[in-house]
Amino acid sequence: MASDENVLERRLAHAASHASRVRIVLTREIAEAIDEMEILFPHEAVLNAPMGCEHVCVYTSSAPASLIDERIREHRREVEHLPAF
Repeated sequence: MASDENVLERRLAHAASHASRVRIVLTREIAEAIDEMEILFPHEAVLNAPMGCEHVCVYTSSAPASLIDERIREHRREVEHLPAF
C-alpha cells in the first residue's frame, strides 16, 4: 500500500508542476502572463492559443497537450454555464 501512495504522490506532484504551465487569461492580460511565464520557465517557449472568446490559453512548450486541452475544455464548460446579461 505504501508504494501505491508514493506513486499517487509522484503523479500529483508531476501534475502540479505542469499546472502552472497552462493559464487561461483575458486577452488584455496576455502580455503580462507571457512575461511572468518567461520568468518562471526561462528555458521554455511560451505559446498562446486564442479560444474564441475574450480569453487566451497561454502555455509553455513543456506543457502536456492533454493538460492544455483539459484546461480549454474546463474553461468552455464554465463559460457555457454563465448567465447571459
